[in-house]
Amino acid sequence: MRYSVSLDWLEVYGISDLQSPLYTHDVFYADEEFKAKRREYGTRVYARVFDVTISGDDFMTVCIQPLSRRSAGGIMDDAMCHVKLANYWLYRDDWYDIFIHALRLFRIKPKRLSRIDIACDWQHGECGLYAADLLKGLVKRKYLKIHQPSWRANGTDAAQLSWHSLAFGSKSSPVFTRFYNKSLELQTTGKDYIADTWRLAGMNMKRDVYRTEFQLSDTGREAIDSDTGEVFDITLEMVRERGDVASLFFHYAQHYFDIRKAGTATRRTNCTRLRIFPDSPAGFIPVQRPRHDVTNRTDGLVVKRMIQSLFLMPDIDSKRFMYNSIKEYVRVKRSRVLCADAMRLLLDALHHESIDVDSLIHEMFDVTRDYNTKYDAKGLWMYKICNDADDGAMVYE
Repeated sequence: MRYSVSLDWLEVYGISDLQSPLYTHDVFYADEEFKAKRREYGTRVYARVFDVTISGDDFMTVCIQPLSRRSAGGIMDDAMCHVKLANYWLYRDDWYDIFIHALRLFRIKPKRLSRIDIACDWQHGECGLYAADLLKGLVKRKYLKIHQPSWRANGTDAAQLSWHSLAFGSKSSPVFTRFYNKSLELQTTGKDYIADTWRLAGMNMKRDVYRTEFQLSDTGREAIDSDTGEVFDITLEMVRERGDVASLFFHYAQHYFDIRKAGTATRRTNCTRLRIFPDSPAGFIPVQRPRHDVTNRTDGLVVKRMIQSLFLMPDIDSKRFMYNSIKEYVRVKRSRVLCADAMRLLLDALHHESIDVDSLIHEMFDVTRDYNTKYDAKGLWMYKICNDADDGAMVYE
């Protein structure tokens, strides 16, 4: 099998230096090569957005100064920032070193990945199946994909009906899977540097090349070490080398691109498996966990009992232990509504306790910040839910 694996999208969260020129200038040079120019508009989250170029070429986008920053009465760290690397650089072997150098120049410390897309361009699978035939077969139910039952197809109806792409899951899912005709896309995007990787891989340039791609959000980057059982996050350093990206892709493909031949068994999970990609060496297993777990009345009762127990503890150390247990329970459940219920009950219970309520609010929000997708204009939904909920009532997603 001839294939080309790449990192196709990279976004990171970081902490910026509040004394950086990013906060005081609209246009400036960080050195002789790197230039930053502020856009005339921000985003829904950040007030200041900069386009950074290197020797005149697009390099990265930097978003700083959260609209809901704590100094303005909001909930986000004033220094929080967001950086996206331009696509072209991800196809260069030296992208990591240049990216880290640029972050240092602009006084940004990367904290964690926000989103990465890992992709594999191919024509024939390990089993010999042509990618175009697999796409058509999936639409016609000749082949079945295990997991991610929600899917969408895109095609054209000209002289004959042609299917170009399939998408599994949703863009808000921890892992969003795409399978599409990359050659067709390049006809409009003009990214010749991607086609260059196909030539280096020895692909037949007279036939269409297809891409299987996994979009990993913040929660989709969790994995389990198969040797120790430890849960860890995929980090920036772990996608530095192309070989590491390939290993990462093949791990995810074993679960999120599990293709079966229809009709070979009663249950689809027992149908004959088609070997599309090479097996990845053992190392870790992707964590299949939704962005928001479904919570029920039992979860609410558990949190309520834990909070009641917190104030029955005889000393401050025991109280802190129980408080941390509550936070961990809410974190695992990944429910903003359950978090709000816990917050409301804690605030009620702490009314007569000598604990800094503001610090408590920020601390509890930090636990679930990565798992929330909806905020009001100032990011104060937690305050509203806590204040609006009826006494003693528990609400759930």
